[in-house]
Amino acid sequence: MDTCIAEALLRTGCIGLSPDAPYTLTSGKTSPVYVDARKILSYPDVRDLVMASLTDKARDLIARHTINVIAGGETAGIPYAAMLADRLNLPMIYIRKKPKDFGRGRQIEGELPPHPRVLLVEDLMSFGSSKKVFLDALTHAGAAVPALAVVFSYDLFDWGAALAPHPVPDMASVVRWQDVYDFTHHHRSRFSREADFLEALLACPEDFIK
Repeated sequence: MDTCIAEALLRTGCIGLSPDAPYTLTSGKTSPVYVDARKILSYPDVRDLVMASLTDKARDLIARHTINVIAGGETAGIPYAAMLADRLNLPMIYIRKKPKDFGRGRQIEGELPPHPRVLLVEDLMSFGSSKKVFLDALTHAGAAVPALAVVFSYDLFDWGAALAPHPVPDMASVVRWQDVYDFTHHHRSRFSREADFLEALLACPEDFIK
């Protein structure tokens, strides 16, 4: 399933590989690889594949950690959290990157249940720094966040320092760069350049993402 979804993301251009002209990421780092998980929403067939896998993985996390609310991170995590909460019939909230500067000044929108145990849902997990903002807000509100579910995980770096002092949640992802490499390697007749590049990236990511 993971390599099937990897193929769909390549086919629709949701994954970008640009070794010669690296992308600039939100973090300010440059990277020859890029994932646009927002674009997935525009392709119902790909969206259905992703959500089927995300739902299965979320069910395991929910059972393991007694989750009682789904949270989406602003902005790209919100639609995935909403679809997941609907499929699982669970309450949903979302977290802003910073509190509103008007009205009640909320950072968390929606109502947390008593003794909240949150599954945080995001589109990507790359370096982890953006997740700390959401973990800070949820922890300040008295919620436990034992689990994280993402559509795509870079799975190339250690996230402990970026999330500190929060512990790294139990995480599940639909697709990783390893899955994309496995697909391109298996179909090397069509994707030899991509397979060679991803093999080098996986072997030494710090040489490519700076």
